[in-house]
Amino acid sequence: MNNRGVKREKIKLAWQLVCVSCFVGFVLYSLLRKTSKTKGWKSIESTTEAFTALTRQLIGLKPGASSPVEYKEVLSLVPRAEDAATCCGVVVLSKNWEHGSSAPRRDRRPKEPLFIRQTIGSSCGTLCALHILANCEATWKAAHAGSALSATLGALNAAPTAADAGALFASDERIAAAHAAVAGTSSSKARSKARQQRGASYHYVAFVCAAGTLWELDSLAPVPIDRGACAPEELLGQVLQVAKAKHATCSTGGGKLVLLSAHRAA
Repeated sequence: MNNRGVKREKIKLAWQLVCVSCFVGFVLYSLLRKTSKTKGWKSIESTTEAFTALTRQLIGLKPGASSPVEYKEVLSLVPRAEDAATCCGVVVLSKNWEHGSSAPRRDRRPKEPLFIRQTIGSSCGTLCALHILANCEATWKAAHAGSALSATLGALNAAPTAADAGALFASDERIAAAHAAVAGTSSSKARSKARQQRGASYHYVAFVCAAGTLWELDSLAPVPIDRGACAPEELLGQVLQVAKAKHATCSTGGGKLVLLSAHRAA
């Protein structure tokens, strides 16, 4: 082979190496881009219909069966007596909610309600519904003792820490399916997309009354927050005051505030 032939072979080999390098680089870039994307769920719409439907999905009710827990939108700072008497939990949706700063604990105190740390984006609505169902278990467990939710709550309650409970929550396919069945509606998708476009840090937080104490269950906080003494019939009124005060101190001026109260069905 003459010098010209050798030169052509070298040029050909160089181009082959360039092509292989480009292909390998593209594959690596695609993999890195895929793994860098934040994994999360679609947001639950902040309506009574969405949270009641989510409750039905979590319990596993059949179509047509009445729900033992139903949600109402709170429209007044003075709750009606009949609403206060049946309230078993409250969900608050607010922008830039300030989370607790206490250090995580490696144990769960005896009087504390079930608390699950959030590890999946946009799962806070489902965590609120689950926190409330766990707190008012007596309301629905008798009629649905064999439901998958009973077993799920048993496992979550047995978790030694909120982080361990969060890991169990994240790996539960039935909970994920219940969330997707409600969050997959067109209205929920549209609202989730609108929030993302606005860049708003909206977050759901649950409040329950357990062992004579009002508890703020913020899934992004390290521990459940003790809000002081509370009787069951005082739950709704006290949450209204807490939410009003905390919302007024939000660093970005507040934004939208939505309160949904959970009630034991008659």
